[in-house]
Amino acid sequence: TTDLQVNAPDCSCPVVDAPTDGVPATICFGDDNTAISASVTAGHTIDWYATESGGSALLSGSLSYTSSENEVDVYTYYAEARNTTTNCVSSSRLPVEYTIKANPTLSLTSADCAPDLLTYDIVFTSNGTVSSTLGTVNNTAKTVTGIPAGTNVTLTATLDGCTTDLQVNAPDCSCPVVDAPTNGAPAKICFGDDNTSISASVTAGHTIDWYATESGGSAL
Repeated sequence: TTDLQVNAPDCSCPVVDAPTDGVPATICFGDDNTAISASVTAGHTIDWYATESGGSALLSGSLSYTSSENEVDVYTYYAEARNTTTNCVSSSRLPVEYTIKANPTLSLTSADCAPDLLTYDIVFTSNGTVSSTLGTVNNTAKTVTGIPAGTNVTLTATLDGCTTDLQVNAPDCSCPVVDAPTNGAPAKICFGDDNTSISASVTAGHTIDWYATESGGSAL
């Protein structure tokens, strides 16, 4: 007989390069979640983790991962490369961030008719830059002025690429009840005398227009 001792070859895992070219993703609160991704060399895939080492894979065998988070925050996920033939993995993981940004605040403080009742003005509160479908916006004073009466508007606040909309219903700028003049003072003269005035009284902030008819017609 003849014996031959054979030494086992080294079958330990070769070095597997960690993923590269991580592509983060950013959305605004309330938007659909989008995927983050990374790259590996041919013959490899990526397993995704929530921790830098250890733990269970969130998703295996994918170059991209879509988070299920829906709260405003910055989340970090970790991409681990794996050889699809040997299942050997990289010794380190690539961190890739997923960010959910807060939408700007936007609220209505007041909507008041102008003194002439032809337009109305809005006062708002926001931490963003506000635009309006009508009227003149002053983001320093946080006002929208000169909106035609009876017309609803939509305000849009923008901050860091995120937006918040607010519909504002026009206030009722129709005329309020105005009391008729009182204390009418008639006048009488004799034929040939100089004409004298008649008069009446109204409350503060009002005046009188005089007509020759009980309704309609043009003011004298």
